[in-house]
Amino acid sequence: MNFSLYTNTEGLPQRQVLAVTRDEQGYLWVGTYGGLSRFNGRSFLTLRTHHGLSSNGIQDIVAVGSGRLWVGTSGGGVCLVEALRATRCFHAPNTLTSEDVLDLEMDGEESVWVGGFDGVTRLFADGSSQKFGDADGKVLRNVWSIKKVGQRIIVGFSGGLAEIRGDRAHLLPVQVSDGGVRALLPTQRWLYVGCERGLFRLPASLEAPQPELLVPNITVQDLSGGEDNVWAATRTGLLHWDGQTLRTLTTKNGLPTEVVHRVLLDHEGILWMGTEEGLGKLVPGPFLTFTTADGLPHNFVRAIAEDAKGRLVVGTRNGLAVGERDGSLPRFHSVFTERRVYSILPHPSGDLWVATNGGVVQLRNDQTARIWQEKDGLPDRFTFALAYDATTDELWLGTWSGTACLKQGKLVSLPPPLASARPLSMHVDQRGRLWIGLRDGKVLVRERNGNTKVLGAAEGFSDQVVWSIASDEQGVWLGTNGDGAFYVSDHGISRWDTSKGLVDDFVWQVLPDKKGRVWFFTSQGLDRLEAGNIRHFGAHDGLPDLEGSANACWQDSRGNLWFGTGSGLVRYDPQAENKALAPPQVLLESATFGNGVAVQPGMQLPSTHGRVVFSVVSLALRNEKALRYSYRLLPAQPSWSPPQAQGEIAFAALGPGSYRFEAVALDADGQRSETPVAFEFSVARPWWQSPLFLMALVLLAVGLTVAYSRWRLARVQARARELERLVNERTRELAEKALELARLAETDELTGLPNRRKFFETLRSELQRLWRAPQETRLALLLVDLDNFKDINDTLGHSAGDLVLKAVGAALAASVRTTDTVARIGGDEFAVILPMTDRLGAAVVARKVLDAVGGVRVDFAGRTLSVTATAGLAVVAPTAAFAEEEITRLVQRADVALYAAKRRGGNIFLEDTETLA
Repeated sequence: MNFSLYTNTEGLPQRQVLAVTRDEQGYLWVGTYGGLSRFNGRSFLTLRTHHGLSSNGIQDIVAVGSGRLWVGTSGGGVCLVEALRATRCFHAPNTLTSEDVLDLEMDGEESVWVGGFDGVTRLFADGSSQKFGDADGKVLRNVWSIKKVGQRIIVGFSGGLAEIRGDRAHLLPVQVSDGGVRALLPTQRWLYVGCERGLFRLPASLEAPQPELLVPNITVQDLSGGEDNVWAATRTGLLHWDGQTLRTLTTKNGLPTEVVHRVLLDHEGILWMGTEEGLGKLVPGPFLTFTTADGLPHNFVRAIAEDAKGRLVVGTRNGLAVGERDGSLPRFHSVFTERRVYSILPHPSGDLWVATNGGVVQLRNDQTARIWQEKDGLPDRFTFALAYDATTDELWLGTWSGTACLKQGKLVSLPPPLASARPLSMHVDQRGRLWIGLRDGKVLVRERNGNTKVLGAAEGFSDQVVWSIASDEQGVWLGTNGDGAFYVSDHGISRWDTSKGLVDDFVWQVLPDKKGRVWFFTSQGLDRLEAGNIRHFGAHDGLPDLEGSANACWQDSRGNLWFGTGSGLVRYDPQAENKALAPPQVLLESATFGNGVAVQPGMQLPSTHGRVVFSVVSLALRNEKALRYSYRLLPAQPSWSPPQAQGEIAFAALGPGSYRFEAVALDADGQRSETPVAFEFSVARPWWQSPLFLMALVLLAVGLTVAYSRWRLARVQARARELERLVNERTRELAEKALELARLAETDELTGLPNRRKFFETLRSELQRLWRAPQETRLALLLVDLDNFKDINDTLGHSAGDLVLKAVGAALAASVRTTDTVARIGGDEFAVILPMTDRLGAAVVARKVLDAVGGVRVDFAGRTLSVTATAGLAVVAPTAAFAEEEITRLVQRADVALYAAKRRGGNIFLEDTETLA
């Protein structure tokens, strides 16, 4: 579940959280043994004894209103906090029954009920109090909970339940537990009672002498929630009661720790938890994650489907699991292990076909009926993809070495374009067309009549690998390895990428759902396309991993969406979708100038004010890290700023005049504050800008100017020719030096080739030019690394190595075109940029480069030195719009290919497409 934890790493003064509440503004207040902290979504502000508190151990907090709090402490009584300072504290025995406070409960705004180790106190704001030490002669020891139920004050203590009426406390004739009452939660129908030995409930009237036991043998420490939504904090996890079903949540469900002291269900639907390890948060939502703890054989989920029995079938890196339905949640058990699963296909016969790294497994009633491998006619046992055409009863199998087709249980011969196709993904659309995402990029389409065609960049598609294919009634969706997602229909080919709001262009999964929405799982989270708008989901929405696994997505018969990641199986329940929340409100916490001097509304700042800093926050805490702020300063900056994460907004050296600062907050859904926060102030004119001073200054300046101009005229004329000569001579010298410095800054000193800086400038320029080129244009990048070059340096010294590097640089420059760029980008690493070069041409150049390096001979100390090289090749097509990330991605792809070639022994080159699987 979507749990998170705040500790002293995030700013809590101490990990043990004993009290949690939210005030009327929305600030979250947290009590620890290290002080009282206020959380604004960005940071914790902590109050301690030097802020007026009588003790740093905080046991309970209640908000009064108008920014005031009652704070119960451990060993220090009760304090009233106003304006971020404890203004008054009350102690035993004069005011309270005990210095150790366990619980607080408001009674209007005039008084607060205080439960302690030795009784109950009704404390009034003026400092007067009313004490209750016993109930019908029984000492009120360890008063853990006090609740106002209607007009009644109910007390839970070590001896059971009591009621305060008038000036006396009376025992209630209810036998809830012999272990003491620690928590109370009144609702309209019930009073829930948490005890040291169980969870009970009573009718709200308290007339039933025998309570109903909901959970036995468990220590309940706090309760929160409503009628059919009760949360209980225990020493062994969380309990949730929905009126019919009781669920226990522990660390297996993601709970950070199982010792929970306090729970608070707030107005945003967030459950806050005071635990032994910090402040916990559970944000309810539609995402739920299943892992090996739930029966999966591995957390890396690679394939998902639903069988004829309505069971969820999950393929992982270590086998296959089946999820039996247990209410709304599946219970998983393994069918087989020791094989990687890449695709699952439910067959109308009831059989399951499973593509693995050890062949295609045919399952019948969870038993292996047959395993198809090379001996059965498969091109390769390493199988990535499966697809089925119900109309023709054709089962398509995509292997590492080619494609096969089963019809009526027998393999049939295929024409060369199909037989030689090496799929990573396959899909039969609603027209019966077979779509094959090829291992070396592009997509092959087989029409129902047997004709085939290949879609690539020249056809308006992509040359990159297609990881996921899905279709709806109008067309086919395809997710690519870096070019975003494409939609192919009768109206043409359209593209969805970062320029249209997608969070990332690497799309591992595409899933159209039954509501007409389309889901994209990328390398940076999950995006949903609905009515032309994209909604992003990330870690704070409950995703365990920001990267999906290839093509592992499914919508089951109940409408749930399932996604595979490297960290588990994710379920999205549309029935649990978060209801639209109110737009986030924005608050101005402070306005300061100079060295932190507070600015009051309407204040006039001195002309020497320095910086003016505004601190704004939004107290929408469901996903506070996704909050962004936009601001403007009228009239100097009339347009709203782009949204930014920083809430500290500074303006320096404002000129004289009147100003109005405005700011709004935006949440993860893009909702904007309905009303901006506004703050008006002004800046005074400096004394030297007064009208009288300016007039005198003008008169003085006129007189001085006339006198000075006469004196200077003769001198200027005398110096004019000399200055002109000196300036021209100096300008020429500086221009010559600038050209030389520019050349040295871009050139490798040893080889005379362009250096690393010049390489990246050239690569950026070529990628920008490629963006404006025709779709069929390609740009290739070759990374070259010398084999065993370190042995030359270690054996003969760096002088020998330098001679070899110079010779290699010259050989590389001579082996390519004048339009190509050869650069030295590291010690023995070189790069070759090949504009206007497709994959075939780049492969020819790569072979020439390796031959050129292999032909280098250097004489040194009576020895002839030679080297070989290894290269990695990447080719890129034009994108919809150039982005800086494309530079890094292209270099990374060539680098991955280079090191794959190194692992094969070197002296070869590999293309990046040969490393994708």
